[in-house]
Formats: sequence, C-alpha cells, structure tokens
Amino acid sequence: MNIYLIRHGETDWNSVRKYQGRMDIELNAKGIDEANSVGNKLESYNIDCIYSSTLKRAMRTAEIINSYVSAGTINPTDEIIELNLGEWEGRTWDEIQVEYKEFLKTWMTNRVKVKIPGGESYGDAEIRGINFLRNLVNSCNYENVVVVSHGALIAAVLCSILSIDANHEGNFRVDNCSINHIYYDKEEDKFTVITLNDISHLRKK
Repeated sequence: MNIYLIRHGETDWNSVRKYQGRMDIELNAKGIDEANSVGNKLESYNIDCIYSSTLKRAMRTAEIINSYVSAGTINPTDEIIELNLGEWEGRTWDEIQVEYKEFLKTWMTNRVKVKIPGGESYGDAEIRGINFLRNLVNSCNYENVVVVSHGALIAAVLCSILSIDANHEGNFRVDNCSINHIYYDKEEDKFTVITLNDISHLRKK
C-alpha cells in the first residue's frame, strides 16, 4: 500500500510562524494555491481514498486534493489531528523561548516524553499516528491512500518509521503541502519511507 502523508497548506499563522496546534485556522490564499498544486501532482497517482484531520486547514486541503483525484468521500478522523500544543498555541517560537526558558531546558532534550504545558508530548503524537496507520493497513485493501495531516504529527510518524528519536525531528523538514510517501509491505509487515518532504510541485511556480 502506498500512503501519501500530506501536510495541509499554509495559513496566516504559518506565515508568521505562530504555533497552531489544535487552533482551527483556515488556509490563506497561498495555502489554497499550494493545495491545488499538490492536488494536480497527485491527479495521476490513482488515489483510492483520502483521510484527513478534522481541523479546517487539513479538511480544506483534502477537499481541494479530492477535486483533482476524485477519491469519493473524505474520511475525517481525530487520530491524525495536530499535536496538542497547549499553552504554546498562538505564540511564536521567539516568545516561547522567553516565556518558557527554564522548561525548554528539559523539553528540548526529552520532547518524546515531556508534555508541552497543557498539551501533549511528541510521543503522544507518535502513538496516535502509528496507531492510525496500523488500523488503516489492517482494515482496507486500498493501493493508494492520501492522508492529510499536520507538521508535528507527520514528523513524529516519520521519526518512528525511520527509527529516529523524536528529539531529532528538527533534522528534517515537513513543509506545507509536501508529499511524504510511505510504502507498507504486507508480507513483511513493514513501513518504508520512499520520499520525504517532496515539494517539487511547489517549486514550479
């Protein structure tokens, strides 16, 4: 099974580097354009179905993709909703570095287990994401599936598949409307990352 993990398109909060988490922010004009670009890219991929986070920015991205691939009804699920960023939602990284200076000393070295104040840990997101993929591959026989989710959730899942400690998730990027292609081999019961952060369809603009 081919699974295409797609991060949603850009929002106004993305553009000013505000942490969103569970805040339900809409796509901006650039994000809509990005969603159209990735939809156009996926048009020839013979997509069988689409799953999406229930947040508006993901669902809108999924709807735009579906207008190109005609995969039928979009399947919304909270299992792939973004990492709960608790008190950090609505703040920039610069603000967080000032307001949570002491906490960051612990979190930066153990974000797998340490929960963001009022939110989740990366380990929590990893468990949700991998459980979703396990349920997906065990419950359907589709060949090509699109999953529209969020940056931190996708990064946590990729770290798990690549056997990378999530403390190092910043060593790679998951850009808006990037394609992260995972292949699941049923006989070997194994997930393999085929491509990571493919944004070639966005660079053509």
